Amino acid sequence: WEGATAAPGSLTATVSALAPAKHVVRVKFSGRTDQELRVWVVWTNITVTDVPIAYSEPVNVGGGKLGAHITGGYRFIHRIAPATIITDADRPNLSGNNTVDPPGGNHPLFGAPLANGANRKWDSSRQIRAKKFNPANIADADFTQPPPNQVNAYPGNDVEGNDDRATGDENNDPYTNGGILRGFDSPGVGIAHSAAANGNTFEWRLHFREFTRVQLGTQWHRISDFFLWRIHLKFRKTGGKWVNDGTNKATDNSGF
Repeated sequence: WEGATAAPGSLTATVSALAPAKHVVRVKFSGRTDQELRVWVVWTNITVTDVPIAYSEPVNVGGGKLGAHITGGYRFIHRIAPATIITDADRPNLSGNNTVDPPGGNHPLFGAPLANGANRKWDSSRQIRAKKFNPANIADADFTQPPPNQVNAYPGNDVEGNDDRATGDENNDPYTNGGILRGFDSPGVGIAHSAAANGNTFEWRLHFREFTRVQLGTQWHRISDFFLWRIHLKFRKTGGKWVNDGTNKATDNSGF
């Protein structure tokens, strides 16, 4: 064996998976190369740019009701390594549309099928969990739709993007995008000013795990660490209007 590690006389060998790399492995007999293959160890690194928290008032929160809205998030860059898996002349054919739906049922808030969350064999994806604090029992009809709800835990399947119902906010073609995937998310919620009374509060804690996945054969595989981020949307009613009460976000999952 050349380019891989094997015990003497073994018919199998291994390569290190500790770092992204292209391994050229040769099987030799008496100095002659009988077979040559390439083994790719692929991973992505996720970085972000900021989408600032924004408070808007008055806005139509639905049904002709005026209220306030808060949003904020990030833009995501998924950089694939090694870069040669995108540019090498002898590389796996991972271009084009996915041929297998990604795992999962429906989005926990919107109800849309998660099968629509990928349009290429490479995919930038996201998981969500959510917790709301509604001491004034504001009715669902007084929020932007769909109304805020609970999502108690992330999916048990680490390849399921339960917050990935469409691809309009993604670029999943690394062959035309310099070896990177892109994503965007700026979640928010609005409340009608007519809801509840002065002094009441509302908070919706949204936590996320951004990740990269790829379809290999008939299976999807996660090929990144989880990139954690969150936004805690916080409102207080004062002077007959809902105002920003310290909404905050960060690249962590603290304070759930």
